[in-house]
Parts: sequence; C-alpha cells; structure tokens
Amino acid sequence: MLRHMEVIVDSQHGFTKDKSCLTDLVAFCYRVTALVDKGRAIDIIYLTWSKGFDTVLHDIMQRHGFDG
Repeated sequence: MLRHMEVIVDSQHGFTKDKSCLTDLVAFCYRVTALVDKGRAIDIIYLTWSKGFDTVLHDIMQRHGFDG
C-alpha cells in the first residue's frame, strides 16, 4: 500500500514511510504556534475519513494490487 500512497503531498503523514500520527501532531503544533507567535488568526477544520473506504469498489482496488 505504501508504494501507492507515496504520491501524496509531502505534508501527508498517514500511510507514509517514517511518518505517523505523532509526527503529524508535532508538525501541526509547530505551524499553529508559528502563526500564533505572529499574531495571525487560525481556523481549524477537522474531517474524518473513517467511512471513506466503505464506498470503494473492491474490484478496482484488486486491479491496482490491493488484495482483501
């Protein structure tokens, strides 16, 4: 799966080698702190993809090398 997901932008942390939820949290806190230090306004939107793969056509996934 990693070889398919590495096309995602550099800021992507999930499914990326040597990155994790922890590295994402650290990067996020760093960006927010830098903006606060500059007196900038910050808007944050949280999204969840928890059901995102429920709608994937599994035959398409298998054609691209994902099994099960």
